[in-house]
Amino acid sequence: MQKYYGQGWPNFRRGDKIQVFSAGRQLDGNGTFIRAEGGFLVWEDNSGNRNTTSLESISVRRLRKRSC
Repeated sequence: MQKYYGQGWPNFRRGDKIQVFSAGRQLDGNGTFIRAEGGFLVWEDNSGNRNTTSLESISVRRLRKRSC
């Protein structure tokens, strides 16, 4: 069963690899989607830091998995 995190985020699942952008600039490299709720994105950057970022001023892109 697929579990969705946050209204309006049906294509994102916990563990998806993402890129987070603010004002067109990428924040903290790539990271991992945890959830979106209450107007905030909760995600972990590649350094293992958990981040809570307002959804008002960001864009999020899911990275595609490479096929072997």
